Order: sequence, then C-alpha cells, then structure tokens
Amino acid sequence: MAVEYKDYYKLLGVEKTADEKVIKSAYRKLARKYHPDVNPGDKTAEAKFKEINEAYEVLSDPEKRKKYDTLGRGYFGEPAIDYSRYAGSSHAAGGGTVDPSELDSLFDYFRNGNPAGGSRSSTGRGGYAGYGPGFGSGSLQQRGEDFDQPVEITLEEAFGGGQREMQLAISEVCKTCRGEGAVRNVVKGRSEVHSCPTCLGSGEVKRVRKLEVKIPAGVQSGSRIKLAGQGGAGRNGGSNGDLYLVVNVLAHSRFEREGDNLRLNLPVDLYTALLGGEVTLTTLKGSKIAVTIKPLTQNGMIMRLGGQGMPALGGERRGDLLARVDVVLPSSLSEFEREQFAALRDYRDEQEVQL
Repeated sequence: MAVEYKDYYKLLGVEKTADEKVIKSAYRKLARKYHPDVNPGDKTAEAKFKEINEAYEVLSDPEKRKKYDTLGRGYFGEPAIDYSRYAGSSHAAGGGTVDPSELDSLFDYFRNGNPAGGSRSSTGRGGYAGYGPGFGSGSLQQRGEDFDQPVEITLEEAFGGGQREMQLAISEVCKTCRGEGAVRNVVKGRSEVHSCPTCLGSGEVKRVRKLEVKIPAGVQSGSRIKLAGQGGAGRNGGSNGDLYLVVNVLAHSRFEREGDNLRLNLPVDLYTALLGGEVTLTTLKGSKIAVTIKPLTQNGMIMRLGGQGMPALGGERRGDLLARVDVVLPSSLSEFEREQFAALRDYRDEQEVQL
C-alpha cells in the first residue's frame, strides 16, 4: 500500500527553492488565516492548520528539510531511491535503466538541481555542491519594517509646530516566539512546531508606546514625519525600521487652508461697510490686528493681508490671509432707525427719478 506523499511546499504555497524568509512569511499568513481561534468550530480550518504546522515544522528545520528533499516519498515510509546511480558516467553515456515507477522522482532530481536543493558544481561531472539559502548559512541580520501611522493634528499645531506627546500602537517582535511566528514543543520526546499562541503566527504584537514627537511648522495633510528607529524591531541584531507619521490636519471652525494661504470670513457691520472704518481681526495664532474698511465696501469682497497666512514648511516665508467681507445686517431696528432708513430709501428713490 502506497504511503501518501505530502507536498509541504505546495501546502505553504512556495517554490522548492524558497528561502527561510519566504517560507516563514507564507507560514505566518496561513497560520493567521486558519488558526482555531480565528475559526472556532471549523474542522476544515483546524485540519488545514495542522497541515501547515506540520509542513513548517519540516521546512523550517534545515536538517529535516534536507532529509525531506532527499528522500521524497521515502520520508513518509517508502523505500528511498538511490539517486547517485543516475548521475554517474555510465548513465550519462547511455548505460543503465530506470524503473518507470521511479520516473517522477528522477525528473524532480534533474529539474530541481538535486533533492536537497543544492546548486550544480562547476566540475561538469553531474555532481552538486553546497546548498541554497537557509541551509546551514546561519541567521542573517534583518532590518525591521518601516511603518506608517496616521496622526491627527489641529490647524494651530500645524501653524506653530512644536513638541507633542503621543501614544501610538507600535508593532514589535513577539517575545514568546522571537518573531518566528511559531514555537517548538517537545511532546513524548518528539519536537513539534505550533503557531505561537501570543501573536497567532504573525511574529509581531502591538504595544502602546509613548513618544515625544516634534511637529514642524507648516506641515500639511499628507506630510510624513519620520521617527528614525521607531518602526519594527530588527531581527538577529539588525537595526530597527522607521516610523512615519502620516499627518491629517483637522478642519478649523474659522479658517480654511489653501496651501500656505488662509481664508476666513470677516464680519463687517452695515454702517462700517457703507461709511468706512476699522474692524478687529483675530489671527490663527491669537493676535489681534486692525483692518481698514473703505467706504462702500461690497459684501463678498476679498481683502488680502500679506504674511498673515501659514508658514511654509521648512522655510521662513509666510502665506497670506484672504479675508472675505461678510456684511452683517442688523437683527432688529428701533423705531427711530426704521424712520431713518425709510427716509433714506425715499431720498434714494427721488434721486433716481431726477436722473
């Protein structure tokens, strides 16, 4: 009775030449997808989870992977094929025969370099030397990942810049599995690999971290503030990644931003709009300035106040403040005022008749 052959590479969805990093990444993705905690009561997902753990247990261990690649079906109990007799000079010269039942394994042998995944030697004799990535090469340093973190700030903060303390959820290497996404347990003298119960196979956990962040004056929505070394943790002595704060400047109740310029509505009473005068305007930074209103200023007129806008990011130049005149009519009139406005209306009507 033939022993069922399990293609561990196919189970993880990777090529036979995949290195340790690719195998680990594929395992983490599948472990998160089929983890029992994510799929409670799903027997199909549970069976799939056991299969991918079994595959990772073998392919993540250089010695087990070498044995699996070398023996093929023999790894699961079938007699191993002696591949060396196919690589000799007598076979190359046309000597020797191949059992048809061994053709699949033989094709794998020549198609994949050799069963252990090695590279051809330069001797030209059909032999193989060395192994591919992940076999006995030791753990390489890996730089941590860079992360983007959305952050909201007020328009006042964007105007003045400065320091701000933030609490951010940052991904860190899981201490339980040290970023592997899996843990090894010895059960009845046999080493088994299981998905890490802390990170569910992702290799990372979220930690709330307090950071003192410098906000540059003039920052805009979409700007990225780099916090060097505050990203994902490096592995095997590698440097940490960077954290980028992706800025979103919140809308303001009075001011509207257009690049480095600011817009606002400037309330002007009816009498000042007709006769001229001054109105007081409060800027974004809180200072008060007097604005001169010319006689007969029309509603909706735009007044440009140079240098009263936003600071340019990374420079000393300032944008302008564009004040739109909003003529405010009286909400009520005394009897005297009503009489005066009526007299003015009659006077205007007479003037138009004479013209």
